[in-house]
Formats: sequence, C-alpha cells, structure tokens
Amino acid sequence: MSPAPIDTSRARLMALMYPKEGVSFEQFDAYWSQEHSKLFTSLDIVKKNLTTYEQYHLHQPTIQILTAQGVTPVSFYGVAIFEAVSMEKVLEVFTSDEYNTIVVPDEDKFFDRTKTQLLPGYLARFVEDSTAGKGL
Repeated sequence: MSPAPIDTSRARLMALMYPKEGVSFEQFDAYWSQEHSKLFTSLDIVKKNLTTYEQYHLHQPTIQILTAQGVTPVSFYGVAIFEAVSMEKVLEVFTSDEYNTIVVPDEDKFFDRTKTQLLPGYLARFVEDSTAGKGL
C-alpha cells in the first residue's frame, strides 16, 4: 500500500472540548449542539472564513463499555472541527473581535477554555468510498 498524500488544500483545527466544572455531559452536549452552534455559525467571520464546522459528539454508552474493558476514559466531552482553505483563515476566526466579544462569553458558560487542547493540521485519507456497510 502506497502512502496517502497529505491533503494541504484544506486546513483543519480540532479542539478537544473540556466541560466547565459542574456541567454534566448531557448539559454540555445539549447546549453545545443546540445553542452554541447557532451563535458561532451566525458570525460573519465564520461565514466568510470557514468551509466546514463540525461537532464530534461522544457516544457515552460505548465509552462506558470501553472503560469496563480497561480503556482509559477521556475527560473531554467533544471535539470541534474547523476547516478552511488555509490555517490563516481558521486562525482569523479565533483572533477576531467578533468571536472574542460574542462567542467567548458564551463558551465560558459550559466549557473550560483553559483545558482546551488544539490540534492544527491536515488529513491523509487512506480509505474513501468504501463498499463497507453497503451489503456488498
């Protein structure tokens, strides 16, 4: 198998989202997907700069099964994925006055920004358009 090329045409920033003290998984999950997403996607800088914004929501029943099998459980509650044509475009979102005055106060309601871990990078795709799961 030849190595997959790293796709630098799309820059991604992934953020591991840690809950604010006292916020349950259910509270975090609901607020993040139902309220925060609307606020974030309403920003002009987001509409201008990002090609994709995704939220990766953890599946708690599977985490519990894996934990019972000895896998160390994660302490974050979700992963935010931001994509743009360049890393500069992604970073412009988070350094903008609009983001910092509108979104940051909302984030402080449900997640701990001091624990957030950021993963800037690019993907190398090894499987695409697989017939897996299609009954073939």
